[in-house]
Amino acid sequence: MALKLFFFDTETSGINPVNDDIWQIAGMVEVNGKVIDAFDIKMRPRYIERIPEKLFKMFNTTKEEMMKYPSRESAFDKVLDFFSKHTDIESRDGSLIPVGHNAASFDMAFFKKFFNEEFKYKSMEWQHLLDYHCIDTMNLCALAALTGVFPEEADSLRLADSCEIMGIDFDEEEAHDALYDVKKTRSLFKAFQKIVTIDPIE
Repeated sequence: MALKLFFFDTETSGINPVNDDIWQIAGMVEVNGKVIDAFDIKMRPRYIERIPEKLFKMFNTTKEEMMKYPSRESAFDKVLDFFSKHTDIESRDGSLIPVGHNAASFDMAFFKKFFNEEFKYKSMEWQHLLDYHCIDTMNLCALAALTGVFPEEADSLRLADSCEIMGIDFDEEEAHDALYDVKKTRSLFKAFQKIVTIDPIE
C-alpha cells in the first residue's frame, strides 16, 4: 500500500487556537518518496487589529498586506479542492497522513478549528481527513535526544535547531513562511528515515 504523507505547516496570528487564526497554510503530498503536489495558501485572519506589530515584522508582511489576503471561506475551498485530488471521500482508504513539526499540539489544533468552523457550510464527509494522529517530527527529535542521536548540548527542538543538528541548511530569514517550513520538515523527516533501521516483518 502506498502511504500518502501530507507534510504541512501553518502560520497563525497567535498561539491560542481559541482566539487566534491561521493566516497561511502550506502542504505537500508525498507518495512513494516523491512529492506529487503542493499548495501555499494565505488568508485574511479575523481580528487583525489584535496582532502585535512585532509579529508582522516576524512574518515579513504588514497589516495592510494581510488585509488584502483572500477570505477564510475562499481559502477553505482551495484546501478542499487540494484534498479532493488526493483523498477518496467515500472511504478512508488512501487518506492523507499528516506530518509536521510541533504539529501534534499546535498546528493540528488550528487546522481542526479551521475545518470545524468552516464545516458548517460544507459536508461532514470530509471529517475523516483529520482522524489520523499526526506524525510529529518534534517527537522524533525528542526521541533522538533521549537516545543520544542528538548531542547532549542540544537544548532546543525547534525546527531550525533540529535541522542544523541533522546537517540540513536552514535560513532563519526564510523561517515563519509555511511553505519553507514544510520543505524543511520534510527534509528532517527524510533524514530520520535514513538513520532508522528496522528488520522487515517476514
